[in-house]
Amino acid sequence: MISVNELKKKSLAKYADFLSWYFFNNDKNMFPLVIPCNKGNPYDDLEQRELELKEIHQYSKNNGKHSYRYETDTVSTKNGIQTVITKILFENKEDYLSFINKKKDFELLEKVSKIILNNLHTSFSETNIKTWIVKNHEKVISANIEESTDSYWKNICLCANWFYQNPDSKLYLRTIPLQVHSKFIENNQAFIHSLCSVEKITKENSFIKQHGLKEKPDFVRFRFLEKFEIIEGFVPNEMQLSSEDFKHLYSAKILKTIENIFIIENEMVYITFPSIQNSLCIWGHGFSSGGFNKYEWLKKYRLFYFGDLDEHGYQILSFFRYSFPNVKSFCMDMNTLNEFNNFRVKGESLKGGIPDNLTVEELKVFTELSNDKEYNRLEQERISHQWIKNHILNIDSLKVK
Repeated sequence: MISVNELKKKSLAKYADFLSWYFFNNDKNMFPLVIPCNKGNPYDDLEQRELELKEIHQYSKNNGKHSYRYETDTVSTKNGIQTVITKILFENKEDYLSFINKKKDFELLEKVSKIILNNLHTSFSETNIKTWIVKNHEKVISANIEESTDSYWKNICLCANWFYQNPDSKLYLRTIPLQVHSKFIENNQAFIHSLCSVEKITKENSFIKQHGLKEKPDFVRFRFLEKFEIIEGFVPNEMQLSSEDFKHLYSAKILKTIENIFIIENEMVYITFPSIQNSLCIWGHGFSSGGFNKYEWLKKYRLFYFGDLDEHGYQILSFFRYSFPNVKSFCMDMNTLNEFNNFRVKGESLKGGIPDNLTVEELKVFTELSNDKEYNRLEQERISHQWIKNHILNIDSLKVK
């Protein structure tokens, strides 16, 4: 015979079906809702059957609860006349919701659904909205709401309407003309985007791109590796430009004497990179250097890439070389690995096989590292400053100042 806990699990499994039935008001009546279950066998252990039947009765509508009702019959066995359960059912939604402890949740979901249906733009299909409510019922109930339920969901709808009607505004999120603060939009991106997607499918990953907003600018940090007077009396150690401005830096007079450009992944190595004539270095900042393909003007210069000696470092180099085939690796050779072998540590292994676009020497180092899962990473800041200087002197036409 089924226990009360098992009966509750089976009843909860019907909740999604119940929501679909309720919100779409289809012709088929869900109640009485019969719960299929093992109701016992007349030849079961009699004492055990009596205990289980007593528990079923205790929590039932037969005992005055808002709960399931059970029906019984009598059968004749070798032990005499026995009572067996023939059916367990819920007569109405009130009894069903009370038993599965969903009464408050359902009332809240019902309230939220009315707010959404009344406040979303008429362009939104009622069927699609109800489908969204049923699909997201758990997220709706568990939403972390600081203000009242009414104002929260009205503001969600306000935002969803605006984004739906302004799919490519090119505005910063903070400047959107809505009577909600930008933090509200930031904190509730999932609900806002999800509701907008009821009527249209978006492919971009980020909320900003999905809804045609203006992204806050990326910045590129770079250093001239020799003293350079930008304007009279001003010799900066480092500069930073927005990605868009850096894209057009090639037209600046300050690059006229530049011949070599180093892409340095580690920030401290970038900051302390030795002075070299006619050269500048750029902080690559890990995989973000993969976005350098928009700086076409870099192809005019002799390029060097200096990253960590690990599987991911060579993968970044490979990505970079797709856009800049002329790039040469710097201090990523076997001599460097052997010189600082004692500083190798365990790093993450690469998923996806061997990177393309590696030279024979680079592939040799990559293979050595990938074959040693315990010590497969040499961080570039472990490489001494003097070794870097000496490496520069071995490159034709480079002069350390």
